[in-house]
Amino acid sequence: MPDEARQHDPDTARPSATRYSLTLNETARLFAEAGLPRNSRSLQRYCAAGRLDCIKEETATGLTFFVDPASVERAITQLAQLHGITDEVRQGAAEPDMSPSVAPAIEPNAKFDQPRPSAVERDTVAQEIPERPTSPQSDMSRYVAQVESENAMLKEHVAFLREQSQVKDTQIAALLERDRETNYLVRGLQHMLAPLLGRGGEPTLPTPLAHHEAADERMSDEEKDIGIGA
Repeated sequence: MPDEARQHDPDTARPSATRYSLTLNETARLFAEAGLPRNSRSLQRYCAAGRLDCIKEETATGLTFFVDPASVERAITQLAQLHGITDEVRQGAAEPDMSPSVAPAIEPNAKFDQPRPSAVERDTVAQEIPERPTSPQSDMSRYVAQVESENAMLKEHVAFLREQSQVKDTQIAALLERDRETNYLVRGLQHMLAPLLGRGGEPTLPTPLAHHEAADERMSDEEKDIGIGA
């Protein structure tokens, strides 16, 4: 059985005689009579923050909050000062109205006359308001923005690679042109050195057939010399 259900149970047994004699239901009734209604969750937060002096004790129905009445009066006085409610107004609201009926007075605009809430009240209101779930449209907008950013990065990468390819093509063309110029200079140098070396042109190497014919002629000459000597 949760704590909140036990706190709303009117049959909850009170602890031993201590100064913590009020249950959360009785504390909430005192706040409502003072014109400052608070639910059980708000009172539990007041206990956790130290605004209300309370304890948690084990009872027949489980753990239950018990509050010091003096701290309740002190908290009501502080909240009344924050909201601009005087003691006379609170007592007049609690007493029955015996005066003859009169025309209702025009209430001041709460937008301008209500005092500014304190930091504790703002934190309490912020905790009570649930967070709004994000809409699918905002999620889709973030997804589209992410995809567009990735596409832009890919386009920049492709452009960079294309520029690198163009630079490499230019360097290769320059190397080929330099190689052609080198070959042209070497051929020109060979033609210039040929007359200085006493040859009309480039030297030609003997073919294998001419080499064998020259060897046969030398062998026949040697045989003739041997015959003459004999």
